[in-house]
Amino acid sequence: MKQQTIQRVEKKYVLSTAVYETIFTQIAPYLMKDIYPTSHIYNLYLDGDDYHMITTSMQKPLYKEKLRLRSYAPMSLKDNSMVFLEIKKKYRQTVCKRRLELPLQEAMYMLERHDRKDSQIARELCYALAFHAALPKVYIAYDRCSYVGKQEPGLRITFDKHIRGRMHKLNLQDEEGTFPLFEKDQVLMEIKACGSYPFWLVEALSKLQIYPTSFSKVANIVMKEAKQKGGRQTCLQAF
Repeated sequence: MKQQTIQRVEKKYVLSTAVYETIFTQIAPYLMKDIYPTSHIYNLYLDGDDYHMITTSMQKPLYKEKLRLRSYAPMSLKDNSMVFLEIKKKYRQTVCKRRLELPLQEAMYMLERHDRKDSQIARELCYALAFHAALPKVYIAYDRCSYVGKQEPGLRITFDKHIRGRMHKLNLQDEEGTFPLFEKDQVLMEIKACGSYPFWLVEALSKLQIYPTSFSKVANIVMKEAKQKGGRQTCLQAF
């Protein structure tokens, strides 16, 4: 079992395909491919039956947290396939992500029993899982391209495409039954920095008038599903 803590400022930008292509052309000379330049990411977001964490996130508070199970593996997951069990906490724009890398079978056991105590992160995850009575509620997958700054090792920029989700078949397999997050062809850019943005990035964002937005993949998937089920009902009413 491996454990990891990541803390940085994260901002999100929803781009049209045309704007994405333009800004990437401008900033590409300052970037290089990340250690994993392309990836297919599969997530199960965890919450209680009251959807407390998800509905709290929709209200855009200063502080919020999420629990999720993540895989980068293809569809043929096995009990010994490695996955990440994560707790992600956000205060204003600063994100702290703490996670364990462990076999799928052990992760599912933690979801059921909440009794793993062999590390600080394991204890923290078990407490959060038990406190929220958290179980899989939303599946989200997407295709990601990742870059880092050539001169700024603390800068990471990712582009997520083909974002899709579902609220049934709650496993990590990329099966049929998902629906797209965006109604039209769009790209979600995330800028993750340990300090201030470099000048070349600020210049490109300003020139194209690209501004950050408060955006949650899971909240938007839930809202789309709720509208389909109950018109203007809230997700609590719809589920």
